[in-house]
Amino acid sequence: MIFFKDNPRLNGVLIVVCGVMVLTPDGLLTTLISADIWTMLFWRGFLMAITLTIFSIFTIRIKTISKNFVIYDRETLKYSLYVALLFAVSSISFVIAIVNTNVANTLFLITISPIFAAGFAYIFLHEPVSKTTIIVSLITIIGMLIIFGDGIDKGNLLGNLAAVLAAASWAGTLVILRKSAISNISLTIATGGYIIALISLILAPTLKMSTNDMIWVGLQGLIILPLSFGLISLGPKYLPAPEVSLIVLLEAVFGPLWAWVFISQLPSSGSLTGGVIIIATLTIYFFVSTKQNYRNSS
Repeated sequence: MIFFKDNPRLNGVLIVVCGVMVLTPDGLLTTLISADIWTMLFWRGFLMAITLTIFSIFTIRIKTISKNFVIYDRETLKYSLYVALLFAVSSISFVIAIVNTNVANTLFLITISPIFAAGFAYIFLHEPVSKTTIIVSLITIIGMLIIFGDGIDKGNLLGNLAAVLAAASWAGTLVILRKSAISNISLTIATGGYIIALISLILAPTLKMSTNDMIWVGLQGLIILPLSFGLISLGPKYLPAPEVSLIVLLEAVFGPLWAWVFISQLPSSGSLTGGVIIIATLTIYFFVSTKQNYRNSS
């Protein structure tokens, strides 16, 4: 997927932003589902996996016809399995966090993923972390503190720990995608979906859901999750993992807007202030860095 062939970095930014914007309703839909958590996770994972598998098969056929496509070697297979497992852990942890604590706590704690990503990239990839990236990470976290500061101490311990685990495992997923040469990311994410479904099948008391719940899960599993994670997972091919994590923070800004539109849950003044800080910081950062990168490559 190429928007700007002469500027791969800008291409990566746009791809990830599109993925994040598709993902923003996920938190709202998860709160609307009344089914057992493992029942919900089964259908989320299974439907997403089926959708991405169909897309992957179609992609493989096209690339095979071009006669320049190798599906997997042993090294790539290893990294693909790592990504699938980490993605499954992140997805399960996210839903557990949403169910066991409030959405504000979950989204706030997940914003520490750039810190994990920067640390993992430095440790495992020996990828230097610029002072600018560190400063931007700290500023965006300050913005999130402002948004969720009023209720951060009210969350359930299990939910808070699950959110931290989701942040760490998602950061690990992005770092491995940055390092590896996985050619079919959609199939890798689909494998993660099958892992989620398998675990949930064992733990779910039933697979039955109400009609309303099935509609919400259908939107998640057939459209929102495969499209958003498919796009976001392409980001590390163009951007360092910490920067991808920074863009993903936009979900915590725009996510609450869905609650405002559909269930009349107005954002607080703190949410608006923090949102402005995050959007302004990310906009300035990516505008300046993309412009500098373009100049250096020309």
